[in-house]
Amino acid sequence: MKNTSLPLSIAFIDEMGVITRITNMQPLSEQTHCPPGEVSYALEMAQGWFSQYGIAAGARVENLPTAR
Repeated sequence: MKNTSLPLSIAFIDEMGVITRITNMQPLSEQTHCPPGEVSYALEMAQGWFSQYGIAAGARVENLPTAR
């Protein structure tokens, strides 16, 4: 998040739409954040958004486009 001044959370989502991990990312940091395995999607939201809405690892995201 080298050029991002907002703290974000990232959800890693596998090909079945299951969130495998949610990680917080700090602004203006060059730290890398890797998924726990193979994923098809990464969804970034304002930090705390996932917990605010009760979304955690294991939740399913519906209506995703087919991963290529």
